[in-house]
Amino acid sequence: FSLWLPIFQLYLALGTGCGIYVFSRAVIEKRQHARAFLFGFLVLALAIFNDILVSTGVLRTPIVLAGAGLFCFILIQAYVLSSRSARSLASVERLSLELEAYSNRLEEKVSERTQESALANRKLERLAAVDGLTQLANRPLFDETIEQEWAQPSPPRRTVGFGHVRYRFLQAL
Repeated sequence: FSLWLPIFQLYLALGTGCGIYVFSRAVIEKRQHARAFLFGFLVLALAIFNDILVSTGVLRTPIVLAGAGLFCFILIQAYVLSSRSARSLASVERLSLELEAYSNRLEEKVSERTQESALANRKLERLAAVDGLTQLANRPLFDETIEQEWAQPSPPRRTVGFGHVRYRFLQAL
């Protein structure tokens, strides 16, 4: 164990140096929460260096700080994670409201278009039921009216009369 301890301590020192470099670059690039990460990592690094100096005999204090440094680093990580979660939740709520507003606008457009379509269909039905040249009811409307009249219960002594005229001579024009 004591043979590998200096190698492991050197590995920790190099890894800590790399971590400080990475977090310092993040602060320089103004990344979100980079200062909090750097602060937590510096506390952890100081605790690790304190423990290395205590184990090598350079410092004669009985205080071991690695646990406290790790706790501080994890606490800052939890703060950053909760901050990001809160921001994500706010973003989801905003997007949900935007989606609801868009859905309402879309429903209004569909309703308007449905009304316009119904109006156009009624106009087409009227145009289809009347001869364009004479403006008289055509055969399909005549057939439909006859069916409706026969389907209605008729009172006694009700007479129904109808006439059907074909005007072939107009078709030649």
